[in-house]
Amino acid sequence: MISRTIATLFLIWIAAAPALAQEPRCADPTPKDSAWWHWTSMPNSDGSATMTAPEPPAQDSSFLPASIVGPYLLRMVHTTGRDAGSGFSADVRITGGVGIAAIRGRWPRYLSFASASVDSARQTIEVQVDSVTHQVSLVIGNPGLRTTDAGVFLEVFTITETLLVGRWVDGGLLVFDGPGGSHPQGWFCLAKATS
Repeated sequence: MISRTIATLFLIWIAAAPALAQEPRCADPTPKDSAWWHWTSMPNSDGSATMTAPEPPAQDSSFLPASIVGPYLLRMVHTTGRDAGSGFSADVRITGGVGIAAIRGRWPRYLSFASASVDSARQTIEVQVDSVTHQVSLVIGNPGLRTTDAGVFLEVFTITETLLVGRWVDGGLLVFDGPGGSHPQGWFCLAKATS
């Protein structure tokens, strides 16, 4: 009787193991590509070129910004240049299509925010959903995308009830990690807070 119970529990554990292994976690979704975001030049027949950048995966077409309302802890890790490996955290509260990202202290120097709020510990955060491609992104520090060359773009790769994971890139068009460097970028995790 005991051996049958143990065997049953073992089979249940084996059946559940693959599901547990597939649970998303706070980790870089592109660990083999530290400079995931980059411009690619595509030549046109008239001699000009079109610049393209990678796009995040599509989300479920039923996604609504209201599904991620609430408090989160944002963790951002830089993956390129002299700041590679450094990271920071901020408290985020999403209230629908908008919210606030508040850091304790100062935002890192390599981030480009709209000039009116560049020194503020509190930055706006906006949820953007593309109705055609079903891509989801969040923008920190550029309300309504009114300023060119500003903001931090968080491209969402994974959304669950408690987690958003993806890659971020600074929106400053001319900002690089030193001479010949790449654009400031990395991965992020928004984990649902309990309060």
